[in-house]
Amino acid sequence: MPAESTESTTRAPLVEWGLFAVLIAVIATYLYVATRVVYEPKGWVRVLEVAVLAVVIAAAVPGYRFLIFLVTLYFT
Repeated sequence: MPAESTESTTRAPLVEWGLFAVLIAVIATYLYVATRVVYEPKGWVRVLEVAVLAVVIAAAVPGYRFLIFLVTLYFT
């Protein structure tokens, strides 16, 4: 029984990062389509805008998790 528990805990970070990568890819795809409608940028400007927005979102998710960790740590 402990072998299964060890195996599942070693795969957990891979699954988490994989899901995070898929989430960012889906968000970037959505932003690519949405920027055409809202901002009407052309060519590389559109790609650059989407890249910047995707990086900001990718940084905000772990930042939010860390903030929740700190709130939980200090107020419970």
